[in-house]
Amino acid sequence: PIPTVTNPLDGVRMHLTVYAGPIPEPSSLLTLAGAALTTAGITWRKRRR
Repeated sequence: PIPTVTNPLDGVRMHLTVYAGPIPEPSSLLTLAGAALTTAGITWRKRRR
């Protein structure tokens, strides 16, 4: 059954959990999130120019 998610972040976490299988450690999750944000920021800045 598909769980109903009210918080978008919970949806993202569930999405990651589905693909990652076992839940990764918070530290590695933070690293991944930081890398993703950095990449998105760089891409967004390039596109704006």
